[in-house]
Amino acid sequence: MELSDAATARLLGISRNTVVKYKAEGTPEHFGWACAALAFGLQQWKRPAG
Repeated sequence: MELSDAATARLLGISRNTVVKYKAEGTPEHFGWACAALAFGLQQWKRPAG
């Protein structure tokens, strides 16, 4: 998606330093799913009421 580390951090709700760390050391699986959702333009999931 060619986002800066800062933009990626804002979209994922994490710090820029965490983005840098994940790029260097690997990323937890759930962040991979979050990145895929962003790439496909999906909105944040919200639990249905009830």
